[in-house]
Amino acid sequence: MHVPYLPAIYKSQIANMEYPSEEKLRELAQKWLNGRLSPQEEEVFNRWYEQLPDSEINIASQDITEEEFRMRMLERVKGSIKTTRNRSVIFKLTHSVWAAASILIFLFGLGLYLSRGPVLNHPISNSVVAINDIAPGGNRAMLTLADGRTICLDSANQGLLTKEAGARIIKLSDGMLSYQLADKKQSMGVLYNTLSTPLGGQYKLLLPDGTKVWLNASSSIRYPINFAGTQRIVSITGEAYFEVKHNAKMPFIVKAGNTIIHDIGTHFNINSYSNEPTMKITLLEGSIEVEQTISKAKQLMEPGEQVNVNKDYGLTLLRNNDIDKSIAWKNGLFDFNGETLESAMRQISRWYNVTVSYPNGIPAIQFTGQIHRDVNISQVLDMLSFFKIHFEIIQDGDKKKIIVKT
Repeated sequence: MHVPYLPAIYKSQIANMEYPSEEKLRELAQKWLNGRLSPQEEEVFNRWYEQLPDSEINIASQDITEEEFRMRMLERVKGSIKTTRNRSVIFKLTHSVWAAASILIFLFGLGLYLSRGPVLNHPISNSVVAINDIAPGGNRAMLTLADGRTICLDSANQGLLTKEAGARIIKLSDGMLSYQLADKKQSMGVLYNTLSTPLGGQYKLLLPDGTKVWLNASSSIRYPINFAGTQRIVSITGEAYFEVKHNAKMPFIVKAGNTIIHDIGTHFNINSYSNEPTMKITLLEGSIEVEQTISKAKQLMEPGEQVNVNKDYGLTLLRNNDIDKSIAWKNGLFDFNGETLESAMRQISRWYNVTVSYPNGIPAIQFTGQIHRDVNISQVLDMLSFFKIHFEIIQDGDKKKIIVKT
């Protein structure tokens, strides 16, 4: 099959510049893709690309499949980005690199095609205006104890934080919050702790029963210090991923608003942000039952399935779901496959703790691809700007605001 287009390339109107033939350009593009450009060839390729105005030349190849093309491009783009990540001034990759990156990371519509004017070796300020860039979120959380005391975990030292109701509360070397029951006899009934993350925060928790929980930004989990009785019940807001320690005699139950998830020893993700159109529950391993307490609807789930809970409290089961997409955040990624600009910006606003406004309305754009969450916001916005979107980051009171224009 023909590989879809490398970035749309343009012939220059500058008469005094000598350009390679189209055949030579195809050869250079293929060598760039394979990482075999010599320094001299790369200079020719980039100088030519810098002067591109209007007529299209499509560089394609019949030698590799689309999947091979995408994988090779991914490795080339990763290599190019890696070499610039530690520089004080970023976003000075050549246009050919960024255009290739946009093919892989932000594909618009159905084709692997991008038409864009030249910006070789120019800063990104034409598309992203950011006087003060914004660093990515990180491991930040607040622990609220049963007696009302609070502990800021991001600034707390490793080791024993406190003791409560017979439990030793510890911050492990990797930052995880852990509970060790030193003396069950000291337990004074059911006492609860709450772990909450701010905008721009995330955190990992090891519950007293051995269950692992990952909290995304602007999320919380309330749980007993010591599980007792016949059920293990926790409640969440926002988004959380669970790896539940199986105990057939004491099932694990998660409450998210008016929805209850009955676990049978499994791995699952719950996205219950109030500003999302639906709650999404995705099962990776094991088995769970989702129950809606208002509509009384129930749905048993198998691995690879997702249940959406809509505003009318109905349940919709999606089979053969992209489960990796639902936990991309846990793995340090933004996964924008199938996401609109508005939904992508909701994720960005939570992770970078910004507000977003659309003075000219919300563009009808859909993206495909992924980008790591450990980069400054301007790098993410610069990639999005390949679709002729202009971003401006301004100070708005005590917060930053992103103004989105087309």
